Amino acid sequence: MKYGLHSLVYPNFLDGREEQKFSYLKDLGYDYLELIPYDFDVDFKLLRTKADDHGIKINLGWSLGPEHNLTSEDTKVRQQGVDFLKKLIDLSSILGSEVISGLNYSGCGCLTGKPPTELEIHRSIDSYVEVIDYLGDSETLICLEPSTREDSHMLNTARDALEFISQIDSPKVKLCLDTYQMIREEASIEDVVLATKDDIGYIHASENHRGVIGKGLFNWEFFFYLLDMTGYDSIVTVESFFSSESPTAFRSKTWRSLAFSPEQVASESISFLKSFPKIGV
Repeated sequence: MKYGLHSLVYPNFLDGREEQKFSYLKDLGYDYLELIPYDFDVDFKLLRTKADDHGIKINLGWSLGPEHNLTSEDTKVRQQGVDFLKKLIDLSSILGSEVISGLNYSGCGCLTGKPPTELEIHRSIDSYVEVIDYLGDSETLICLEPSTREDSHMLNTARDALEFISQIDSPKVKLCLDTYQMIREEASIEDVVLATKDDIGYIHASENHRGVIGKGLFNWEFFFYLLDMTGYDSIVTVESFFSSESPTAFRSKTWRSLAFSPEQVASESISFLKSFPKIGV
C-alpha cells in the first residue's frame, strides 16, 4: 500500500516551504501529495523537481464548479469544463501525476432538487469523449469521486459511478472511493468495496468529521480488511481538512479547527493507517 496526503491539510501548501514539507512527509512515510492547483502560474516543473528530490510524487485533485459544469444546458459552460480538464491533463504531464481525482463529472453545488436526468448524464458522458481523446496514451488515470447529495445530484453512490463509468467505457477512467462520502451515502461499506473491486483506481481516507484519521467513527480495521480481500494495493490518500483559512473552507464547511496543526493531521493519520498488520507490507 502507498500513502498520500491531500494538500488541503495545509492552509496553503505552496507557500515557499515546499521542500521542507516534502522532506517532512517523506520522513513520515508518505509517497504522494495530492495537489489542488489553485494557481496555474506556479512553476510546476520546479515543484516537480523539489518533490522528486524528496521521493514524493504529485497527483492532482479538483472538483469542477458551476462555471465548468459538464451537465449544464449551456454548451459554452460544458466546453469550459472540458477545456479545464484538458488543462489538468497537461499539468499532470508536467508533474508526472498518476491520478486526477475529484467531482469532475458535473459542477459541485449545481443542484436541481431532482434526480439526474438522462440528458444530464449524456451531456457529461459526451464531454468525456473529448477528454479521453485528449488524454491519449497518457498513463494518468481520471478517478471519479461519488459525492454527497449536498454537493451533487449526479453520482452519490458507487453504484451510480460504476454505471456512469461503464458508459464512458475507457480504461483511463476509474472510481475514487472516498470514505467520508461512503459514510454519508452508502448502505453497506462491505457491499460497496466488494462490488467495485475491479474498478477502484484511488482511495481517499477521510473521517466522518474530516479530521485526524482514526479519531472518528469510521471502521478502518474492517475497511482495510475488505481492501485486502480485493487485492487493492495502490494509493490511499489522507484527505483531511485543518484550517478555516483554506480556499475551499466554505465548500468543505470547515468552520472549526480539526487538529492542533497540519503536522498533527499528517503524522497521526499515517501512524494510525500503518498500524494495521497487512497495510504497508
